[in-house]
Amino acid sequence: MSYRAARLAALALVTVAAAAACVAARTVGHRSSLPEPAGGWRVAIAAAVPGSSGKDGCGVPFGGTLAGVRSADIPCGVKVYVRFGSRTVLTEVVDHAPPSPGVTFDLTPALACLLAVRGRAQVEWSFIG
Repeated sequence: MSYRAARLAALALVTVAAAAACVAARTVGHRSSLPEPAGGWRVAIAAAVPGSSGKDGCGVPFGGTLAGVRSADIPCGVKVYVRFGSRTVLTEVVDHAPPSPGVTFDLTPALACLLAVRGRAQVEWSFIG
């Protein structure tokens, strides 16, 4: 197999995996009563990042259905709301490391899918009350 064919096959595999993660993330049940956001909404730039294997910086198994954010400023496990357009998701910090340059949060592929974020986007976020 040529380099070009191998690269196209790898890109196709990543695309299929991301689509599967998106579908799996949407099928996770949600609670009907969630805590209210606390302290108002803050604006941030977030980036959808590709997934990886193994564990992230918080020791959480990092997989295709993990919906979370990477933040250098907020400790592991802290719950936050992230809002983009009409979609709001209650998630948590799953990686305490510097995000991509120029952004406040990196979004796991599953969270990016839930929020319909592609690339970089201005999001709003809040701690839970």
